[in-house]
Amino acid sequence: MAGAIGAGNIMILSVSRRCDIPRFAFDWFLERLDLGFVEVSNPFNPGQKKRVSLLPGKACGDDVDLIVFWTRDASFILDHSDELECRGYSFYVMTTLNSYPALLEPNMPSTEAVVQMMRDEIWRKKSRRIVLCGVMIQFFCPI
Repeated sequence: MAGAIGAGNIMILSVSRRCDIPRFAFDWFLERLDLGFVEVSNPFNPGQKKRVSLLPGKACGDDVDLIVFWTRDASFILDHSDELECRGYSFYVMTTLNSYPALLEPNMPSTEAVVQMMRDEIWRKKSRRIVLCGVMIQFFCPI
């Protein structure tokens, strides 16, 4: 997703709305950062692909200014936050908290554990690069 601000353009990389890349494919994502690009298929026309720059900054105008991670488990991102910062990436994490039972979401950390993990990371880093935002609490109520 790209948008215009002032006289220049910004590139916001949204990772991921289709699947939980931070949880299930974070090593793959780091490999793509090493390559400096990723090819993205059009979900409505899989034969149509677009190459997206993953370089940090504004070297060619289409590079990544901000990464937004969407995930149910931010531990993989937080474990690599220093590496992402050293590479020059600005990012934040959006996570969803809910009270679904383990039967519906096996292997997920508890809501309390996710909140504590994010709180610890924010205090540990004392950084504005990591922001806990977009928290949505969903309640499971079997009928």
